[in-house]
Amino acid sequence: MVPALTAARGSAQAEAVEPMRASLAGLAAVQVQTQPLPPEVEKAGLTTAQLRADVEARLTEAGLKVQGDPYGTTFYALVNVLPETVAAPPLTYSVTLELHQRCVLIRNPKILTSGVTWSSSTLISGGDVASIRARLARRLDRFVADYRAENARK
Repeated sequence: MVPALTAARGSAQAEAVEPMRASLAGLAAVQVQTQPLPPEVEKAGLTTAQLRADVEARLTEAGLKVQGDPYGTTFYALVNVLPETVAAPPLTYSVTLELHQRCVLIRNPKILTSGVTWSSSTLISGGDVASIRARLARRLDRFVADYRAENARK
């Protein structure tokens, strides 16, 4: 009975991923947004500018323009660190990536709004400031893999 449950759960996860990946078809450009890191993290050697540069470089390498998008598509890279863990590691932090795209409500097509069409996040307790960039890179790799898989179908 456990294998059936596992298979059903795997199937549900796959079904949840397909619409997220499908939303990447035809995506050509994004605007990148980050939030400022806590001063303690910047003093420890990781800056908001470094994170933004990492994100922009990876997205550009994947073939996306990152200077802006006429449709208002925004790629958010959010890193939250508990500041008190910087002085006394291991760190506790999260890395969240979200793609926000303009959407039309099915129940009322006159309403145009923004929605999260792709996301990935992780919560970590362990590591140091350098590990934040490594975790961010893994999340970006997941996005790029989905982006390339969806756009290779053209």
